[in-house]
This record gives sequence, structure tokens and C-alpha cells, in this order.
Amino acid sequence: MVHLIEHLHQASVKLHQGQEVKMISVDLSDFAEFISVVQNRFIFSTCISRSKLSVEDSRRWYLQMTSNNWSRTHEKDTDTTTLAYGVKEMLQRQKFLQ
Repeated sequence: MVHLIEHLHQASVKLHQGQEVKMISVDLSDFAEFISVVQNRFIFSTCISRSKLSVEDSRRWYLQMTSNNWSRTHEKDTDTTTLAYGVKEMLQRQKFLQ
């Protein structure tokens, strides 16, 4: 969720160009559907980087899972993905401690 919030913040700053915006509404229905079918925690944890944020009239935001995300929903956890997930967690902890 941290990646999602960072993604939204960056997009909001670009879109609103200095205007103070206290709240934005984001349609997460595609994300919710993705969560219900994804079978690999590494794919889930990295899906935001492969998602697309769309804005309609600066008030309606949509988080869309791309075809790259959807094509990977049935990948099973393997030793490689478990290792990659572990390395990612370790790097995040190290970054937090710095």
C-alpha cells in the first residue's frame, strides 16, 4: 500500500500543480479483483509498479492492473520468487534503518 500511496501522491502533485488537495477518490475495483485471484505473493507485492493510474476530470482516479499483471495471476510461488521476495524485504528494511 505504501507504493500505491507514493504513486498517487506523485501523480496528484503533477496534476494539481501546487494546489492544495486534501482528498482524492480512487476506484480500486480492478485492484480488488486482482487481489482475489493472484496466487503469488511476489507478484502481488510488485503489482503497483506494473499498474496504471488514470484520471478522469481530475476528480475520478482509477487504478488499473495492466495486462502484464493479469497474465501473471496464476503463477505459483517458486523458490525463485520466494527468494526474490525475501531479498526485496531485506532491502526495504535496510532502507528503513538508514
